[in-house]
Amino acid sequence: MCLWHRGHHTRLEWLTSEAVAKRIQDWWAHRNESWPHDAGALDLQYYFAKDSSLLYTCSSASGLSGQVTIEKRGEGWYHWTRWQPRGGRDEVFKKRQLRRIFAEAVDIGMLTQPVWDWPTIAACISPNQANRIEQEVLRRGSGFLLLRYQRPGPEGIREGVLGVIATNEKGQMQINAVETAEDSPSVLMHRAGPDWEKMSTASVLVVGVGAVGSFVADELARGGIGRMTLVDADRLRPGNSTRHLCGPSQINQPKVTAVRDVLVEHTGMTLQDINVLRTQLEPDLAFKLLPKHDIVIDATADYSVEWLLEKLAIDLDIPVVHVGLHRQGGLIRIDRSSRYSDANRRLDEVPAIETTDTAIREVGCMHPVSLTPPHAVHAAAAYATATVLDTLTDRWELPDSAIHVLTPQPDQPYDRVGTIIREQ
Repeated sequence: MCLWHRGHHTRLEWLTSEAVAKRIQDWWAHRNESWPHDAGALDLQYYFAKDSSLLYTCSSASGLSGQVTIEKRGEGWYHWTRWQPRGGRDEVFKKRQLRRIFAEAVDIGMLTQPVWDWPTIAACISPNQANRIEQEVLRRGSGFLLLRYQRPGPEGIREGVLGVIATNEKGQMQINAVETAEDSPSVLMHRAGPDWEKMSTASVLVVGVGAVGSFVADELARGGIGRMTLVDADRLRPGNSTRHLCGPSQINQPKVTAVRDVLVEHTGMTLQDINVLRTQLEPDLAFKLLPKHDIVIDATADYSVEWLLEKLAIDLDIPVVHVGLHRQGGLIRIDRSSRYSDANRRLDEVPAIETTDTAIREVGCMHPVSLTPPHAVHAAAAYATATVLDTLTDRWELPDSAIHVLTPQPDQPYDRVGTIIREQ
């Protein structure tokens, strides 16, 4: 009997005996009514002992029925796929595997009350299927079952799935639940936010995949962007990895390919979705690339590139978002160039300030090392990504020019934390 969902711990409704007694009464009342107000706290996983060391995943439980194949994808992680024998040596190998592993997807139908052990599961399927499953598990010692079910709820019929491991315990079927999750692209993208469907058809050009640009690319990929082109001529140096998306194992790789590989490994994008160009953005290349994309992100901190893209944004009617960090990460500047931008509302350039600190220079290139902290890089990427989403979704709610003050500066108007924009 599951009385409270684990997420209810903040309300502590079970502190009095009266509350517990009422909850039990309500549980039985809902059971007798076939759970008309099931809020999700009565899913089947709460009625079984749980093996917390395992995870079952499947791309779509609705397409699984009968004999299935299990792929081990990680420590304790098993993925369920439809059984598709291919014959030949593969068929022989699969048959050998089946001698050791029994796995089956079982549809237990529409439930009017929970199931909590093998007899209650068996009562939901045909006697022949129940006997066959029980014989296989008792003979082999264990087996994997994926239970598919439906149950009524306040929003209509809900489909559920629960993975269980069945074991032979002294001649009896013992059932333990396993954490189960769907990993289909649509399920994953729902967690990317409400704009993922529109993002999935968009194409973005990221110019400069240093620290800020690499995280902009990552956030856009995780947000569901459909296609992406990365442009940068540099390789990843040891010092870059402190603030960069890519780590020490990718040092000396071109930044564009290093970022692409991370995106392919950790997001839903594929190699075919990401085009990489290890080069500087020259005018001819920019003129060819921009019309193939819906928006451009300039993360180069290069004034000549900014000027070029700003001009092309108007001429070609392709919006460009410029992002840059100033004063060791104390200031973040975001500018959006488009045919609709109001030049009169563009903020003035951030003036340089004199400092008595001796610049730290990197051995080998002698360039001064920026002391920008990683959190400022992440913040800049987040502001830039938000402006990209604002543009691609045609909301245009964010300002075309803004300076976000993370660390108060000695001069106005940067002397207090906040956002600076130019009012009309």
